[in-house]
Amino acid sequence: MNLASVLWRTPYPDVGFGDRAALPTLRSDAADRLVGWGVPVTWPLAFLHLAAESAQMGLRELDRLEAAAEKGRALAAKADQRSRLPDAIESLLRHPALTPNVLAAELRIARQTAAALLSELQARRLVREVTGRGRFRAFAI
Repeated sequence: MNLASVLWRTPYPDVGFGDRAALPTLRSDAADRLVGWGVPVTWPLAFLHLAAESAQMGLRELDRLEAAAEKGRALAAKADQRSRLPDAIESLLRHPALTPNVLAAELRIARQTAAALLSELQARRLVREVTGRGRFRAFAI
């Protein structure tokens, strides 16, 4: 995946639909906000707008992850010295979604212990279960 495809996919709400072989265009309402009604948006302007939108989305995600990391550090500070909770939090910050099996393998602990850690973090509202299932569950910040 190259930089241009990332820039086009990230701010998806502003991207208009058109020919797959052509460069993406801005939706009419996004273009009207940017340059005014009826004025065509040039390719460099569309590129810069989408790059700025991508950067803003990235900053919002970074703020969300930093807030979760701070909350995790506060939880870890209260944990017992032998607890694997700080390691579990670090692992969650590195993975977009984490299953008990993956956490167990990464921390070299039993699967049941990993599931208990994830359940504790879910109860403290640091992570959420993202699959909606009772078995083969995955968790994300």
